[in-house]
Amino acid sequence: MKNKIISIVSLVSLTIGMAIASAGCHSTTTTADQKYSAWEVETFKKEARSHQDVVLVCIYESQLQRMPLPRKHRVDSKATVVRSYKGAWQVGEPIAFYRELESVPQDWKPNVGYLVYLLFDKHTPEPVGIDTGEDWAYKPEFERALRSVPSSSKSEGRSRSGK
Repeated sequence: MKNKIISIVSLVSLTIGMAIASAGCHSTTTTADQKYSAWEVETFKKEARSHQDVVLVCIYESQLQRMPLPRKHRVDSKATVVRSYKGAWQVGEPIAFYRELESVPQDWKPNVGYLVYLLFDKHTPEPVGIDTGEDWAYKPEFERALRSVPSSSKSEGRSRSGK
């Protein structure tokens, strides 16, 4: 009887140990998640190729102007170029941009401190209007994807390194 109890305890311990060990060995990412991620990266690359300027910025100011219907709400943001992948923007250069939105949540919070990719077609000191598909939250996968996007900057080395 004593041997049976020891065997059962050993079996239960072994089963629990294997369950705990295997818990960290599998991915919770589904095939659907992987397909969506791949689609998102490809879409980002296509958008980046179709624009003259592609920059990574850090937002330091963001303000919401709520407007009554039928007018659109407007989010005005100011940022600093952290990295320039394509176009004439230089690292450290300030950039202002805005988005117009049909609806905004009541609990809207500014996205200050966030890294965002901006895709657009002009270098100007004036605020740049950003449309759907022209701003993307930073993801390492996008950084890797931009390696295959040709740079149209004549001072590529300077704009990419910030020197």
